[in-house]
Amino acid sequence: IDARTGSLTLLNKVSGGGGGTTHLAFDRTAHILVAANFAGQVTTFHLNPDGTLGERVARIQHASPVPDPPFPNRPHPHGVTIAPDNRYLFVPDTGLNKVFSYKFDSKSGALASNAPPSMDLPAGYGPRRMAFRPDGRFAYLIEENDSSVTAFAYEKTRGELKLLQTISTLPTEFKGDKSAAELWIDRTGRFLYAASRSDNTIVVFSIAARNGTLSLLQRVPTEGKSPRHLVADSAGRYLFVANSMSNNVAIFRIDANDGHLSPTGQELAVPEPTCVQFVVSE
Repeated sequence: IDARTGSLTLLNKVSGGGGGTTHLAFDRTAHILVAANFAGQVTTFHLNPDGTLGERVARIQHASPVPDPPFPNRPHPHGVTIAPDNRYLFVPDTGLNKVFSYKFDSKSGALASNAPPSMDLPAGYGPRRMAFRPDGRFAYLIEENDSSVTAFAYEKTRGELKLLQTISTLPTEFKGDKSAAELWIDRTGRFLYAASRSDNTIVVFSIAARNGTLSLLQRVPTEGKSPRHLVADSAGRYLFVANSMSNNVAIFRIDANDGHLSPTGQELAVPEPTCVQFVVSE
């Protein structure tokens, strides 16, 4: 990345280990890259000091309990999230309706099944993405097919998730197809923002400091269609929402006191945006 202009220069590329990469994550030391893909694999790679992708370390294939299942029930890892302690990897698999748990070796990039190896979710949830509160005590999972967010307490000794609560991103009167996409937690750990594609809104929740449960604060139209991703700038003052079907990234102001969003009226014209990331300048 050119520090002055932001332009990109290709260094190298490697096979993702299967068709249709869905999500990437760095470990806490930035020495290992983890990838999930549509074909059902979870893969880890070494990162070289010059930023190039090194050799593949691990490749795990998720399997269906029945042979040749119909498309919605095939393995489909849609997120990779490494716990803040850098010891466990969690993989929401939308097709299998499970969250897989792996022991993670941050030095080698090796993966091994945890005990238990996965957590089943209620039928039709479709887990998609997961995020930890910055203090590492709680984790949150957004369910694509149920348009809901589930809160867990994190037991770091064994890498266990203990269910606390599931809360809908939709109003009770909503009638229609359910679809949620992404979640983001602010740096203070007080607020969670969820993208609801069902009604094109960003849903703001407060996070209870002591027990990690969620309470609804606000629903805000996304100023576009089909919010696929959302993230704040490096200062945490503005939320950028990628509306993939309206070809725009809408920008919202974040109130640091109460977490509420307000539209700035500004947007970026981007064809089919699916992810926004910020580079922090040294």
